[in-house]
Order: sequence, then C-alpha cells, then structure tokens
Amino acid sequence: MYEWNEMVQLMVDWVEANITESSSLLKMSEQLGYSPYYCSRQFNQLTGMTLRDHFWNRRISRAAMELRDTDQRVLDIAVKYGFSSQEAFT
Repeated sequence: MYEWNEMVQLMVDWVEANITESSSLLKMSEQLGYSPYYCSRQFNQLTGMTLRDHFWNRRISRAAMELRDTDQRVLDIAVKYGFSSQEAFT
C-alpha cells in the first residue's frame, strides 16, 4: 500500500510541475516508469477521481488564483493554462 501512496504523490507532484504545459498521461507514465493504465487506475482507486479531472481541477484552481492575485488579462491566463480561448475558460 505504501508504494501506491508514494506513486500517487509522484503523480500529483508531476501534475503540479507541468500544470501549464500540454501534458498527457503517456508522458507522465513514461517519466514515472509505470504504464498509463496502471497510473490511471491507481490514482482513481486511491483518490476517487480520475487523473484527467484532477489535472483540470488544478488548472482551473491555479488560473483562478492568478485572476485574483495578478493584473494579467483573462485571455493571457486562459492561454497559459491550456484553454483555447477566453470563452472556453469562462
């Protein structure tokens, strides 16, 4: 069980480190040394949410904090966090 908890923490850390990049499950699993299926299944089993949902929730949270704490334009923040437009972000 300890290995799984450590692996999930590695995935969470990887998401945080790559939050503004166009990342994929395949890239993450290659860097962590596990299969994409195994990463996805273990993350879901231990957290109760999909890795994709976690990634998007973190992106939205970080973008919201930047909206609150900076004077950057909404469009600039939307593009930084991988949204195709300001409309897609809002």
